Amino acid sequence: MEMLEVGKAVQQQAQDYSSFLRQQTYTITRFDVLDRAIQRLPDPGVWKHPGESSSRAARRLQSALQVEPVLGAYLITVALAGSEPEGLAESVNAVVESALEVQRAEYIWAPEDRQREQYEHRRVPVPRARREPNEGEQVC
Repeated sequence: MEMLEVGKAVQQQAQDYSSFLRQQTYTITRFDVLDRAIQRLPDPGVWKHPGESSSRAARRLQSALQVEPVLGAYLITVALAGSEPEGLAESVNAVVESALEVQRAEYIWAPEDRQREQYEHRRVPVPRARREPNEGEQVC
């Protein structure tokens, strides 16, 4: 019976992690993340042509990106192929940096809020002294 429960727990962890990887892959390829990545490039013209809308440029970048989880590892591969190698590495780096920024802001890190929430949750009210201390006494 115990082995069956352990097997179910391992299977649940694998499903949870698979879901997490799918969510990360989705986030990396979101239009807002890609638009942010294009804007942070030293030369946004690598992806955004003159007169082109931001959404169209993000859509082209999205179709060129290859984002896949690495099976059996805690990694996601982000790759970009193109006929011109110039700007590809910078574009991949901008996409990953933008995705990490968005993830931190949205749901993964938010350390100040999380710390405050944990502090409020764990805080135990300290009872006040019920009487005034006598001369020479200290109340802690």
